Amino acid sequence: MRKAGGFSMFEQYPKIRPPLPDRIETIYAEQYRSNREGETLASKAAQTAESWMHRQVARDVLGQPSERRSTLELGSGTLNQLPYEPEVGPYDIVEPFSDLYVDSPAVSRVRDAWSDVSQVPDGARYDRITSVAALEHISNLPEVVARCGLLLSSGGVFRAAIPRSLSNNHAPIGPERTPQGDKQRVVRRIRPGRRLLAAGAGPFRGASGR
Repeated sequence: MRKAGGFSMFEQYPKIRPPLPDRIETIYAEQYRSNREGETLASKAAQTAESWMHRQVARDVLGQPSERRSTLELGSGTLNQLPYEPEVGPYDIVEPFSDLYVDSPAVSRVRDAWSDVSQVPDGARYDRITSVAALEHISNLPEVVARCGLLLSSGGVFRAAIPRSLSNNHAPIGPERTPQGDKQRVVRRIRPGRRLLAAGAGPFRGASGR
């Protein structure tokens, strides 16, 4: 995989995120929670813009409540994807910042929670693995995507939404540019019978092959 300038995207990883001083960590935690809960006008506006991505990720299960599917969500944050998801089966999450979801009214819908995808049992299999506006923050992204491929059941799908402003630099699935348009989906097989899907809120780099 090559990006503009001839460098492999894998050369960007793993990224190093230095620890914050305790005083700054406390401020960060408060501000992060406030942002994800839409407590300011700016964060409310951002969440409104993000709602399209939430809907796109949930499209495969909307209107199909009778079909059972298991789901693993990466970077679940305050569980703000769950209001868009019908209850179609077990719902597990990966979220390193547990303070974001422990007091959420939606936490009763979560079966199991892990702080890192590496903690998910090797024998676990999911019909769906999802992520909304989280992949661009992961410091070991290629490893996480590979792990997700192993956790997908046969015929399972990885559905990820990536913000437009970040997707050109962070989209994890290849160097080819998709056709122009405001609402796009890209599907690529990552293992036999398993698909990787990314939804972007506008033109972004992604693999167009199947």
